[in-house]
Amino acid sequence: EFEPNDPRRVEFIYLDGDDFMGEPFKKDWSVTGSTPAKYIKQDVASGFPPNISQNNDRILRLADVILMLAECKLLGPAGDVPGAAALINQVRHRADPTDAILAPRPSGATKEQMVAFLQHERRIELCFEGHRYDDLVRWQRAGLLNVSDIDFGRTPANQNWSEKNLLKPIPQREIDLNPKLTQNEGY
Repeated sequence: EFEPNDPRRVEFIYLDGDDFMGEPFKKDWSVTGSTPAKYIKQDVASGFPPNISQNNDRILRLADVILMLAECKLLGPAGDVPGAAALINQVRHRADPTDAILAPRPSGATKEQMVAFLQHERRIELCFEGHRYDDLVRWQRAGLLNVSDIDFGRTPANQNWSEKNLLKPIPQREIDLNPKLTQNEGY
């Protein structure tokens, strides 16, 4: 999914031959032929190959917030394509300040094109951060034809799943703070 020469690729994932703490990464080290590089700091990783790090996982990053706002602008009632493009380009520009490798997304794109750009950017920028499944479910791209297609591998978990679970509940505290918010259906 990475665009050619995307500078994030070498920071986010090790592929065969990449510099891996002074050694070339060998695809045989992983059943997939690659391994995440994101959040493995070379100066604090332990063991070899160093796949354990003391570097904290990020729960929420600015890029995630910016892309969430872009999605709201794009898929909200106004369908603000230029506003979404500006936000997506902000994330791309951070990765490539010259805009020479990661060309800015055109503000004149169609809504459908901008949705594809947004989905691509979330997939790349937020890889290995645990957002992908929720994104696919929210965009109805998780390969689920109906709720009976979901199998958590345990009968009680399967029995407790319903259509309402496609959206999570809004915390009551947030509803109390903002009277314009309404709870998602089913909660």
